[in-house]
Amino acid sequence: MVNLGDGGSSSLPRQYAGRFVSTRRPFAPRRPYDYALLDDSGQRFAYLDVSRLLQTEQVEKYVDLPVNAYGTARPGPDGREIILSVETLQLR
Repeated sequence: MVNLGDGGSSSLPRQYAGRFVSTRRPFAPRRPYDYALLDDSGQRFAYLDVSRLLQTEQVEKYVDLPVNAYGTARPGPDGREIILSVETLQLR
């Protein structure tokens, strides 16, 4: 039996669309991840874990632009947030 809701290795990657933003703010506590994906209403949909992207990829060039992110979603440590492990990132 496979449980797709646990966010483990059985999770399937999917494509997510939104605006790529930086969560870094001067003089503010650091967020768990440096980047997030916003939905059309401007609300944070998920934090983005970009550690699986190629190191030659310059993620800063995508900040404040609409993107398609392909990756696997998993729940955050407290269960309220979604963490998206991004495999590829493309402009829309």
